[in-house]
Amino acid sequence: FVDPTGEFDGADLAGALARDKFDMPAGLRQWYVVVEMKERLGALSAFLRERALAGERAIVFFSSIDAVEFHHALFMRAQLQYLYDGAPRSDRPSLPLVPAPLYKLHGDLSQVERSAVYDKFRASSSGIIFCTDVAARGIDLPNVQWIAQYDPPGEVPDYIHRVGRTARIGHAGNALLFVLPSETAYVELLAQKRVVLRRKELPRLYRALLPPGAPPVPPKRLAELAHFHQIHFEHIVLDRPEVAELARKGFVSYVRAYATHTRDTAAIFALKKLHLGHVAKSFALREAPSVLKQNLTADAFAARKMKQEKKHQRGGTDSSSSSSSSEPIKAGDTRRVFGKKEFEGKGLLGKKTKNKKKSFSLPDLSSGGK
Repeated sequence: FVDPTGEFDGADLAGALARDKFDMPAGLRQWYVVVEMKERLGALSAFLRERALAGERAIVFFSSIDAVEFHHALFMRAQLQYLYDGAPRSDRPSLPLVPAPLYKLHGDLSQVERSAVYDKFRASSSGIIFCTDVAARGIDLPNVQWIAQYDPPGEVPDYIHRVGRTARIGHAGNALLFVLPSETAYVELLAQKRVVLRRKELPRLYRALLPPGAPPVPPKRLAELAHFHQIHFEHIVLDRPEVAELARKGFVSYVRAYATHTRDTAAIFALKKLHLGHVAKSFALREAPSVLKQNLTADAFAARKMKQEKKHQRGGTDSSSSSSSSEPIKAGDTRRVFGKKEFEGKGLLGKKTKNKKKSFSLPDLSSGGK
């Protein structure tokens, strides 16, 4: 403890050290936007396009590696959509939705890949990084104008570390937090820690989706334009199996991450409040959650079976299996497909039913998880 005045007598040392409030940089402006789950992709696309058109550099935080991979793949392929005005589609120019370099950064990348992303981003005048919390600490990326937290962190210190990537060394910076209507208490929690955010209205974001030179349109039409982009995203997922696979993985990882918030924020980020059909839509999926669960179980089973066959061909056994290699795996046995440990403590264990075996699976997705 450093006391430059020499007046501190040590009587309240414990209180001085147990600080529960945070002093934010003077040049940091913080915002939040309330977005319905099924509208999140449209809101994110508007934010990204606005940053790209302004020639700025931004970092967007997600809760999982799978979410980073999906959104990076999606926006690399996304095109600007137009309000329907009766003009033939062939007369409309094909423009990238986000006209800026897009990067991804997460823990599954090798050190060489991460270093390459780091160097490219530092050297570029503008660009956007999709990342996990691997970029929240220990990385110095100069002149980052915006930090977007698409998936809010559970802990307030994690929020501080994320926004700390901007407004560095006396520079100005901005931060935007995306929250669901059911998560607005998180903004109040931040305010209790002296981290005050101002609200940004959603129509203000949507204006960035207008094509160059377009006249102003009313908020209702802006929301319609965002809906056109949602349909465009869904078509990308439908037309490209590799993106659809990333979307399914991102959906599952999002639900798992949502169920692992700490005790302090568990009441705010409650899994039972999620409409899982809308979560699927936020990953541009048109499959019903119940179908998603079946498909993911089948895909995981096939991958597990292939792995065991390769082990058998090499004359070895699969040490990662929870049972002996001689015991067959049934397609419906999600307990072995996913592994019990992946589901324990995360709200994803199935309930026991009378005279039936215990089943480990995703929650009942057909009823929205309630």
